Amino acid sequence: MFVRGDHIRWRDDSLTQYGELVVVAIDAATLNLELRALWFKEVEAVNFEETEKNGFSAKFLGQFDGWAVYRDFDGTQMAKNISSRDECMRRIRTDFLPGLKNQAMRSQRICS
Repeated sequence: MFVRGDHIRWRDDSLTQYGELVVVAIDAATLNLELRALWFKEVEAVNFEETEKNGFSAKFLGQFDGWAVYRDFDGTQMAKNISSRDECMRRIRTDFLPGLKNQAMRSQRICS
């Protein structure tokens, strides 16, 4: 429950906007809040340049949905909820590119 004077920090899912609000009034009967913006900031979205042209792309879907693999040919989402860009690129190499899957498996055996 908020009280008058509380500060609320917020951000959007894509991490391009964030800010801080202050509670100026509360209606106890309806729990409606009246808020005022203290500050607001908008920043450019992260632009990950694709270095490999292999027919698949890694795209960031937001803080909660994580990373996804998209097929460039038709824009179909092939995998989602991947924790990092590096993991997404690894999945492209091992799961979606048949020639590199065998190479990755061989290198794992050598390292083990």
